[in-house]
Amino acid sequence: MVIRRARFELRKAEERAETLEGYLIALANLDEFIRIIRQSNNREEAKIKLLAFDFTRQQVEHIGVVIRSEARLTSGRYSFSDAQANAILELRLYQLTGMEAGKVRAEYTQLLERIKDLMDILAREARVFAIIKAELKEIKEKYATPRLTELIPDEGEIAIGGPDRQRRRHHHHHPRRPDQAHERQLLPRPAPRRKRRHRHDHP
Repeated sequence: MVIRRARFELRKAEERAETLEGYLIALANLDEFIRIIRQSNNREEAKIKLLAFDFTRQQVEHIGVVIRSEARLTSGRYSFSDAQANAILELRLYQLTGMEAGKVRAEYTQLLERIKDLMDILAREARVFAIIKAELKEIKEKYATPRLTELIPDEGEIAIGGPDRQRRRHHHHHPRRPDQAHERQLLPRPAPRRKRRHRHDHP
């Protein structure tokens, strides 16, 4: 679960970082980008022109872009991606011109730290187990709270577990032993009484 979440967060962070890199490049070439967008007949034409831009490694690093993978460069040059071009064209011109480079750079720097941390988590098994242990401890502390309500037995029920055990409130009879159930049936029956004859009685 930790590995899966880290991979998901890393992918989302990389996507956001690429968008911010596009913003930084656009802000560094703001006049040229605005001219291209205004002079294009439609969005697709503007996108094709933006994708034609490429920059040297030194140029983008001077802007503040960090090359995290050499695969991002084509023949040693940094080109706009489809995602970056779409992100620029989705902005209105006033949003692009009003964008503050300092805020974009601050978010980008923070995001790079998060990417570095996520990659470290995926590379080190010990950190994964430490995170799992910490999350399990947090769950235990969150849900293993003592019961705040007192369980009171209904009338006629027995409360079990306390030092003073309570018997049933209305029924105080003792259970009968199994051998007592048939005790009366095992006693011999008395013999029937015979009639006493009188002298005047004839047989």
